[in-house]
Amino acid sequence: MIIAGWLFAALALGSVQAAETQAREPEIRGPGLLCLQRISFRLEEGERVVDLGGGLHGAHIEIRRAGRPFSLMENDIMLPPDEPGRKVFQSGEATLYLYRNPTAYAVSAPVDGADRPDRVIAWIGGRALNGGHGDRAIYSRLSFGDTRSLACDFRIGTGFDTLFSN
Repeated sequence: MIIAGWLFAALALGSVQAAETQAREPEIRGPGLLCLQRISFRLEEGERVVDLGGGLHGAHIEIRRAGRPFSLMENDIMLPPDEPGRKVFQSGEATLYLYRNPTAYAVSAPVDGADRPDRVIAWIGGRALNGGHGDRAIYSRLSFGDTRSLACDFRIGTGFDTLFSN
């Protein structure tokens, strides 16, 4: 029984490493629609994904824009921030809140089956963002909601589909 447990763990780890390796292979450059599970982002000409990773509960993507990076992170199990942020953007049922030190934006939205009506589903942050009006050119290209019906140019999977896909 112990050997079977270790074997399953080794196979699962191999699947995780394979999924991460597969996820890093494609060249992702704008323009195009980049989709995760609950958020999508419109890449502009000249933007490219320089790092990404996915797992059971979420994905992290780093995008380089004119030499300055920013990252998108979507996760099913994020804890709410300790302090309230300042509301800066509304898109449908999703709300974007600004947090400082470092500058980051939290995306709160309703999630089916969640214990709270709204919860943090994503973060966007990085050196390309400074908390000023220019950040809107980046975060306004985010869309929120189930992305399965969208015509995505690039799709970054999460969950068991990512771990066990070929």
